[in-house]
Amino acid sequence: MTRVRDIATRSGLVQVLPSSVSVSAGTASVAANGAVSFTSASNIALNDIFSSSFVNYRMMFNGVAAGNVGTSFVYRTSAGDYTTANYTWQRIYAYGSTITSQRVSSQANGLLPDFGADWSAFTADFFNPNVANVYTTCLSQGMYLPSAASPELDHNYIVAANSAQMTGIKFTAATTFTGTVRVYGYNNG
Repeated sequence: MTRVRDIATRSGLVQVLPSSVSVSAGTASVAANGAVSFTSASNIALNDIFSSSFVNYRMMFNGVAAGNVGTSFVYRTSAGDYTTANYTWQRIYAYGSTITSQRVSSQANGLLPDFGADWSAFTADFFNPNVANVYTTCLSQGMYLPSAASPELDHNYIVAANSAQMTGIKFTAATTFTGTVRVYGYNNG
């Protein structure tokens, strides 16, 4: 018979610490508990978060932006940013009683939920980022607050038709962010 504690150590999420974090403006730091905090930062790169230790990952991002903006990302490889124009994304976006959708192909970046000046949060699941010759996919969902009285929902599915092994990710927007991001690997046990 398997004890509950044994099951808990073999399943669930395991926090992943980036080897380094870089920003092109502002500051960023990694706490001992794995939280990556950033203040007035742009182009936030989390390096060496994807490895052969896990196949799939979850990211939790929350904070505010200096203005209401869309958020994009590029994967990173050991050679740098992966900007080959083979990202495809499908988006469903709801605000008020309006629901819109959009599909875009052959992009040099992926799309994440929008970020607002009041508060925003999203989770993103990444599938196969460090597996060679397998498409890397991302499913993200989030809530964006352009103002406290008008929450907006954002759901995105992104495919990168790649042969490279992704090792990190870089967030980009037309403004700066203040907040926290945490990365977890899905335990294969």
